Parts: sequence; structure tokens; C-alpha cells
Amino acid sequence: MKIVAVVGTGSGCGKTTVACRILREIPGLGAVKISPREGASRVEWGPGEPGKDTDLYVGSGAAPVARIIGSREGVGSSWEQIKGLFEGCRGVVMEGAAALEIPGERFVVFVVGDTTNDPRVQRNRAIAAKSDMIIDRSSHSVLE
Repeated sequence: MKIVAVVGTGSGCGKTTVACRILREIPGLGAVKISPREGASRVEWGPGEPGKDTDLYVGSGAAPVARIIGSREGVGSSWEQIKGLFEGCRGVVMEGAAALEIPGERFVVFVVGDTTNDPRVQRNRAIAAKSDMIIDRSSHSVLE
């Protein structure tokens, strides 16, 4: 299954905006929001709360839409359990850095926000090196 992994420098950098734009421009995609949390992994389906990421995905045309909540280690097994429900899709947009660890054919979009005070320089460089496209939201340009 083709995966478009949308990852970014952190919260508020524009990952959801980019994911929704992709979903609007390429019909027939499903969407998965990956929310890292401690504890057992779980999956939520559908739009969720109004205005939240999964609701925005549904509004952008994604179907089905899921949210995987749990540890980075548990994300892969949760995806394995639900991926069959995405078989009819052209592909899946996955938002969250843990999408980089899910096996499959993947196109990585790295969204760069304001990194002036970001302590995760090494992490960001490593992700940028794996990316197929870098979008700099601070200058509104596509870098690669």
C-alpha cells in the first residue's frame, strides 16, 4: 500500500494543513493520524471531535479515517491490524513521525515550521535526509 507520510518539526508547523491539501487534491485516499502516547495502543475511527485533525481529514475527502493512539512501538502493530480496511484506497496519508517506521512504499513530506528555538536539530536533520519533499511553512516554499 502506498503511504504518504506527513511529518514535521513539531506541533503547529502545518502538518495537518499539508495533509488536508493532499487529501483534497488526490481523491480516493484514506487517512491515519498517529498520536504518540504512553500506554496501550488503540484505534479510533471517523471524524472525532469537530475541528480536530481527523474531522478535517473527513472534510477533505478522506475515507476511511482512523487515529492510532499509543506508543511508537505499538503503532506498527496497530497499523497491521487495521490496514486491510484501507485496501480499496489509492493510498493512505499518515500524519506523524511514527509513520516513518511503518513498512511499505512511502513518500515522505517534511513540513518545516519555525525552528528558531527547536532543540531537536539532529532529529529534524535525520528526517529531512529521508524526505522526498520538504515544505518550509515559514517561507511558504517547497525546498525539494
